[in-house]
Amino acid sequence: MSETTSGAQTVEAERAVGPRVALLALLAAVLPVVGTIAQTPLSNAPHNLLANLLYYDSHSSAVYFGAVIRAIGTVALIAPLLFLMRSATARGANVPRFAPGLTVVGVVLVAISTLAVSIASVGFSQRFATDTAITYIQAKNLLKGQAILAASAAGLIGSLSVGFGFVMASLNAMRVGLLTRFMGYVGILGGVLFVIPILSPVPIVQAFWLIAVAALIFGRWPSGMPPAWEDGEAHKWPSAAEARERAAAEREAKSNGGA
Repeated sequence: MSETTSGAQTVEAERAVGPRVALLALLAAVLPVVGTIAQTPLSNAPHNLLANLLYYDSHSSAVYFGAVIRAIGTVALIAPLLFLMRSATARGANVPRFAPGLTVVGVVLVAISTLAVSIASVGFSQRFATDTAITYIQAKNLLKGQAILAASAAGLIGSLSVGFGFVMASLNAMRVGLLTRFMGYVGILGGVLFVIPILSPVPIVQAFWLIAVAALIFGRWPSGMPPAWEDGEAHKWPSAAEARERAAAEREAKSNGGA
């Protein structure tokens, strides 16, 4: 009885905050994509350092806008990732205690790094464009200054932490039945790509996963909600062998019933 009450309380608490978390998940999905696309003109920047600095100076508004939008979207990640971790923990998952805190720190570092690198890069490019006394070597040293290096290092540490958060949220939510196996693996892939964006600079995988998570939290999953969302209890997904055995048993039951 106590377990049923506990499960009901878990579901009630999740449904109370769920709509806000789902909206933030949608922001976390859309804003980084919008911010990255807004900065698309920067992909055409010349490789020559001097021309590159002048190009950044003439496209400063795209740099600033994209950085701010991406930073806001990154901060919005906190809600869905922590929500999944806490929901999985409530259903018995063994989420490391430091995982939520590490994820928050990582998100903050990535957001600050995104803004700091963009502001510093534009500032240096504008300084080079207006100050004719700056030499090529001085301009090169500006872009390798301590401010940009420190911000980039913070961003790398933050990305590792956020990637870890993606993996912990996806893996543990999948283990207790909050996410399907497919969505669990997509979330893990999203965490890897957050650290090493090898497929595309636009975070499509993370956006897809976050939109799907928002649909689950809203209770709008096309194939029906996983039972773990309904009763607050863990429901482990059957292994491939168990699924085959279950399907075979169902076919046999139908054939016997037909006979």
